[in-house]
Amino acid sequence: MTHTEGEDPLARDLTALGPVIYRRILRRLSETAGPSGPQDLTIPQRLALMAIADGDDLTVTQVAQRTAVVHSTATRMVHGLVRRGLARETQATEGDRRRRLVSITAAGRAAVRRADDEAYARATRLVASLDAATRTELQRGMQILLGILRDDELGPGHSGPNVVPTMSVDRRPIPR
Repeated sequence: MTHTEGEDPLARDLTALGPVIYRRILRRLSETAGPSGPQDLTIPQRLALMAIADGDDLTVTQVAQRTAVVHSTATRMVHGLVRRGLARETQATEGDRRRRLVSITAAGRAAVRRADDEAYARATRLVASLDAATRTELQRGMQILLGILRDDELGPGHSGPNVVPTMSVDRRPIPR
């Protein structure tokens, strides 16, 4: 993208950051053994497992929405997770046999925890060489960015610039 008169450089950089982060996440997911141990989960299945862990008792439609896939793909992903013992399906209500809820199992939660730990270790290595002033500046910028992105995703009032995650998916404190 070329810089044009009146362009907001911050918006330009934020726009450029998205694809870089997305590619890095996909590369890391495909390189690592992944949350389940052997490399037998697809990237969409790994993303589905994380979505299920974030919102226990989801419908397959909600899994599809959170992973940006069509319903039939989400159904296949969920069935794969259930077969591996990482998620379970239950009937939502007695009156509607078609509506199923998906939740994470203890094995699934452990898999997500391992993936979180691996991601934290990679992030620690990534920022290890930064000096204190740069770390402070970067952390403040990340806090602001996380707040903006949460507000964009959840609506204003759900977070702010000073809100940073303090608990992991399994409610353990996130190391600082």
